[in-house]
Amino acid sequence: MKTILVTGGSNGIGKAISIHLLNLGHNVIIADIDETAGKQIIDVYPKQGLFICADLRKPQTAAEIFSQIDQHRLNVDAIINNAGKGLTRNLAELTEDDIEDAYGLLLRAPLLISKEWIKRRTPSLTGYGRIINIASTRAIMSEPNGEVYAMCKGGLVSLTHALANSLQPYNVQVNCISPGWIVTGDIRLSEADKLQHPSNRTGYPKDIVQAVDYLLLDDNVFINGQNMIIDGGMTKKMIYVD
Repeated sequence: MKTILVTGGSNGIGKAISIHLLNLGHNVIIADIDETAGKQIIDVYPKQGLFICADLRKPQTAAEIFSQIDQHRLNVDAIINNAGKGLTRNLAELTEDDIEDAYGLLLRAPLLISKEWIKRRTPSLTGYGRIINIASTRAIMSEPNGEVYAMCKGGLVSLTHALANSLQPYNVQVNCISPGWIVTGDIRLSEADKLQHPSNRTGYPKDIVQAVDYLLLDDNVFINGQNMIIDGGMTKKMIYVD
């Protein structure tokens, strides 16, 4: 069994990933700002789980997370950089704080988390190692007022292939998953919502969990630096206005 760090693992897609990995018997470290939700998960798996309350918008947080991991004498085998939050803001009303918070959480944090982890590994013949970055189809398509989110998710896709090359001496595979429309709450979907997808439905966290499973396989070492788009085909559908 592996020890896996999941950022933003208390809610949504991250929660589904965390619980799935715990159910498989892995040790899971959840780093999230939502302490109540995170501890509720860990309380069910006290021997396998560790919760670290973390505000990943702050640049010092990555080092603080790994300091706590070191105190528990844990060696991380894989990282799921999942922490994120959507941002829609009229461009004229966009503030510097909006930009800084989104950049810190969505792009800087995955970089610094990866940095702190690799500082604790030795080059060559290290063995198993994985980084999975959770990006978004907003890296390649947009709606109005999504500049900052698209910018950061696009940067995360680029960071993925950059890390894959830099971490070659450490035998670490780095890949990215870009979810499309993933339903994580209790919302009513219309038939039109479903039919926007060639797969005839929206996505669910289990669709992303299955991709994470695949990328975490021990012998899955030839997929590296890639961005897996999981969107029911929505980004491949041409839409014309009548």
